[in-house]
Amino acid sequence: MVYDTESGFDDDEGEIQVDNIDHLLAHLTDHPEIQTLELNSGGGSVYAAGKMARIVIVFGLDTIVAGECVSACIDLFLVGDGRRMTLGSKIGFHQRSWSPGAMEAYYERWRE
Repeated sequence: MVYDTESGFDDDEGEIQVDNIDHLLAHLTDHPEIQTLELNSGGGSVYAAGKMARIVIVFGLDTIVAGECVSACIDLFLVGDGRRMTLGSKIGFHQRSWSPGAMEAYYERWRE
């Protein structure tokens, strides 16, 4: 199965989105023969990537980078049972950060 946010197939080009969580789960449920998730993404929502990574774990998928996998995409790549990259592909890590306002909102929401 190919997960490519860089192809320009819709308005969410270049971003891992929350909507992708349900689409991934539904597609894998409908096609249990899928064994590999091919990735090409510049990242996006850390929340969505984390949820999608859990789905990759549950379905026991291998992951392969064909193009680039940076930022939140790394969460998907690293949880694969087997991990590969095609020749010329790139992965990119960076430190995550929260703005002070976003951190305060998170704390206020979950402090109890």
